[in-house]
Amino acid sequence: RLYLGALAPWPVRASEAESLLASATLKDLAETSFLDALSKTVEKTIPGRASMPYKRQAVKGLGSHLWESLLEVTL
Repeated sequence: RLYLGALAPWPVRASEAESLLASATLKDLAETSFLDALSKTVEKTIPGRASMPYKRQAVKGLGSHLWESLLEVTL
């Protein structure tokens, strides 16, 4: 399971990104697809908040670090 914090008073599940990770191997999945899914979760969760554009980009940075860690573990 994959959750994002700092978006709401409780962690928000990133279901779309989870589904991508569960449905394909990392070799078959593009990092950009994973990062876009994380970004969409931010957009859906806080659409009207002034910090949304920043958090949408920030989650991509964190997601990229996670992606690198996953590659290290699976290869």
